[in-house]
Amino acid sequence: MHHLACEYAKGLHLHSLDGNDYFAATGSTSTDDDRKGMWELIQKDLFYHLIYNKPATLYPSLDKWQVNLPWLSFDSPPDNGDKVTTISFLVRSRLTFILIHFFHTLEKLEDESEAIGAIEPICHEVELLFEEWGIENWIQRSLHDQIDLWILADLILAGYTTIIFMLRKATLLNSNSPNPASSDVNIPKTDYATRASRRILDLTYNMLHVWRFPAAEAISYILGAYRAHIAYSHLASNVINSPTPGEMVEDLQLLDRVAQGIETAAQEESDFLPLARAMQRINAEIRERVNG
Repeated sequence: MHHLACEYAKGLHLHSLDGNDYFAATGSTSTDDDRKGMWELIQKDLFYHLIYNKPATLYPSLDKWQVNLPWLSFDSPPDNGDKVTTISFLVRSRLTFILIHFFHTLEKLEDESEAIGAIEPICHEVELLFEEWGIENWIQRSLHDQIDLWILADLILAGYTTIIFMLRKATLLNSNSPNPASSDVNIPKTDYATRASRRILDLTYNMLHVWRFPAAEAISYILGAYRAHIAYSHLASNVINSPTPGEMVEDLQLLDRVAQGIETAAQEESDFLPLARAMQRINAEIRERVNG
């Protein structure tokens, strides 16, 4: 479906919206909405390529793109002053350039031993991006607007999932396996991966238990599109394998909060009861390890 969407966009010449031949080929003029939509598709294409390790559709023809960024301003009429939507698009655009830089870096790497050292600075760029734009502050300002919370949650999930899967690629440098990660076994035990996992899990708890997003939609989104179970596995593995598990109490508490969020969702959707029970059992085993 994703591949077809990208091919359809190319068939409509959306990849050359600002090229000299766009009007001749389509008989219409390009708009900022067209540009925004195309940049969003480009970002999805790169994310799809990263998560599923399948060939990107738009990325290989990067040098042929002729799409300017839309004119964006807090006062621009098209957005009607919707600052959260505007900020989300701007941050996602920056994230797109970071991913382009990441894939360019991968093309130059030949040895997995040097991959983590080359990729960690790119992970740092993602962290700085969220810090520069004060995304956590925007979350606090949007607590009474669930639509804005959805937009910001999606942005945060995209950013921190990108960090985890960029690091995963460092251990699978020469692999073309299309299978998405089903465990944390290929995620390097780095501070970047741990911080990203914590942020994803904290957001998961808020979405399900605090903000009370619709359970079925939220869990499908979190586990399906963003594969948050990898973050859960990574943090749980860190606690279990820590030489000082007694010092990992805060991470155990976070895992418990996520399980609580799933329990809250299971009250609304009973299909999630097996997942909630499984997480309770896992956390009980981890607690035994922490408490000695």
